[in-house]
Amino acid sequence: MGSFLRASASERLSQVSNHETGDCSLLPRRGHLGPPCVIDNVDTKDHIWIPECSSQGWLIITRDSRIQRHTREVEAVRSYNARMVTLASVEAKTTWNQLEVLMTQWRAIERLLEHDGPFIYTATRSALTPVAL
Repeated sequence: MGSFLRASASERLSQVSNHETGDCSLLPRRGHLGPPCVIDNVDTKDHIWIPECSSQGWLIITRDSRIQRHTREVEAVRSYNARMVTLASVEAKTTWNQLEVLMTQWRAIERLLEHDGPFIYTATRSALTPVAL
């Protein structure tokens, strides 16, 4: 359902996993690689993948334009101190549009790595906005 970004201030290691396609891609920084993504099924339920991503220290990036209405997902973020960014607009309907939103907000999203969860932000091309938990 989402992508996961892992980085610590000390090692600046990023790991991105696209849960929608089941693909795990590692993005090394300074020559370090993290463990492989254990979420490989796109049908994995929120109560499984959100805690797993949170326990790995990953920032979750997902396409969910109605995150406020998905109370179980919001509760999982809150319960497991997850950090989540949603690509939540009509601007994020296609893969290329999602990439545009992500890259436009990339620096702001990276700054979120320095904050503890729980939190959810929605990202558009023009804004990165917190969602009330």
